[in-house]
Amino acid sequence: MRCEEELWMDPIGLRLPGVHRTQHRACVQKYFGWQLCVIPYNDPHHRDASQAGHLHLQLWHPGTRTSILTPSGLTSRTYEVWNERFHLRFGEYCCVAATIENELGVQLPSSAWIEQYLCWFVWAPSLGVARGVHELSFPRER
Repeated sequence: MRCEEELWMDPIGLRLPGVHRTQHRACVQKYFGWQLCVIPYNDPHHRDASQAGHLHLQLWHPGTRTSILTPSGLTSRTYEVWNERFHLRFGEYCCVAATIENELGVQLPSSAWIEQYLCWFVWAPSLGVARGVHELSFPRER
């Protein structure tokens, strides 16, 4: 498989871009040096982010100062990777994992591990099935 990557920022910049800053998220799980961070349900911005399609997971690796955002409206529905050496977007998680391992020598959690947290913290709230964020309605059959 060929991984398409898109350079999306000036690779010279060393400051963590706003959407990758970790202070606006809570760490809910740790996995071999990676921190899985989310916008907490009780954060005032959670509802707005949910309604706007901006809910996402952040994988943060403090040892390599690497941030990965899962697809959302913030990232044009791509995985967005930020590191002091590169800023990339990928359409598939396997391409993110291969690049991180090749460039940084660090393994990412499995895609199945990520998917379970996407279900709990992104998809369910976005659909309104968790915490009463939205009312779900379906068209009636005639």
